[in-house]
Amino acid sequence: MGKPEQSLVGGNWVGSVPTNGDIFINPRTAPSDAPLDHWVFANTGLKVGDIIPGLIGVEYNGIDPGVAIPTGLQTLVHSQAPRFEDGLVNGNGGFPLPATFTGDFNAWYEQAAAVAAANNGRYDLDQTFCRKQGVDTGDLCSTHADCAPPDCGGATNPNCNPDDYRCIYPCRKDPIPPLGIVPPDGFCSNPWPVLLAFGGRSDWAMTIYQASSGAWVFNAATNQWTWGLDDYFTGLNTGDGANNGPAFRIQCGYPWFHPNLVSCRDARIEQITRNVLNKFINF
Repeated sequence: MGKPEQSLVGGNWVGSVPTNGDIFINPRTAPSDAPLDHWVFANTGLKVGDIIPGLIGVEYNGIDPGVAIPTGLQTLVHSQAPRFEDGLVNGNGGFPLPATFTGDFNAWYEQAAAVAAANNGRYDLDQTFCRKQGVDTGDLCSTHADCAPPDCGGATNPNCNPDDYRCIYPCRKDPIPPLGIVPPDGFCSNPWPVLLAFGGRSDWAMTIYQASSGAWVFNAATNQWTWGLDDYFTGLNTGDGANNGPAFRIQCGYPWFHPNLVSCRDARIEQITRNVLNKFINF
């Protein structure tokens, strides 16, 4: 007791915020990356570049570089999981997806990080503008103070609320590749690189290791893993369940990537779960 979560389960909450991200099967480039012929992936057919929709969220775990990790920890898959909501993009800045985007948010993040490294930490190079009392203006700004009246909230202007005057980044409405769908109201085409904005990289990371006792410790690292196992709460009629619950879940993943995809159920997630459970049972 008293040890950090990551030292036991192989992952840690990394400041992640609710998202609806896709799992992208990343290239095996780091020594800690498990090969795709690892027993966890047996009979899944997964290969680099494959996408499993909508399972990263609502919150998720990554590997915190400042916290101890278990001996022998392997990363099975890791993916960036950015956010598209306009409030986050307006407040923190966004980074556009390349026209050739096919789902690799890791490569997109690396592009954003390269831009930030060349521009004093700023990855969003769009001109910022003022939002005054909820109204967007064409007034350019560098800080919130540029938008507020003189002495806002001070002795000479006490009824002025500084929070009503914000210097914000633009929310783009370009078609989102690869399907070319324009984001709906409330969302942007230049997503917020969440963890870059927090000052460091820490992807969603599914991990595994074998403890000194011989037991295996598997960390799916996402609250939504079970969405890949059944259709409950979708309202769908399926052959293996007469009652799939009320239709609370009407979209798997972001709709501009997977339009009209209701169920996140995925045979590859079912197979990974089967592999892990069989390994644990036979231990």
